[in-house]
Amino acid sequence: MLNTMKTFAMRFVLLFLVLSVASAQNVPDSFSSYIAITNPSSQAITLQKPTTSNRVIRPQAAWVHSTVATTVTLELRGAAATTTALTIGSLTGASSTAQVFSASNVGAASYSGPAFEIPAGGQGVTIALTGIALAGNASTENMTLRPANATSTLKVQIWWNEQ
Repeated sequence: MLNTMKTFAMRFVLLFLVLSVASAQNVPDSFSSYIAITNPSSQAITLQKPTTSNRVIRPQAAWVHSTVATTVTLELRGAAATTTALTIGSLTGASSTAQVFSASNVGAASYSGPAFEIPAGGQGVTIALTGIALAGNASTENMTLRPANATSTLKVQIWWNEQ
């Protein structure tokens, strides 16, 4: 029960931070996507900017929880993903131009690393993603979280802004 309360509190704080950014002048639109994956072997999760969008997508944070110890590697700018689109939730009421994929078939990244250690159970790990901008019109404007092969249940939530 205490772990559930701590997890809820952590998610509430992240939501508050995202919405605090949205309350500033020149309000960015804020979004979130969540997935729970059983046996996440090669189940990459990709946030991608479509080539037709003129908006800048700025990842803010990701929360990752695993039932067994594993790692999740951050990758940037792989060949475009096209499989298994996830639902996107708006935190500010706007429509997102981004795409989010699970079981992503994203290609080899131009940047790979670091690998974040995710302990078994517990509160999960929040990964700060500020400083990343998906801004160009190339099909490789994407960010991927790639879990190591594991026999677990992996839960991932990603927050981002668009402007």
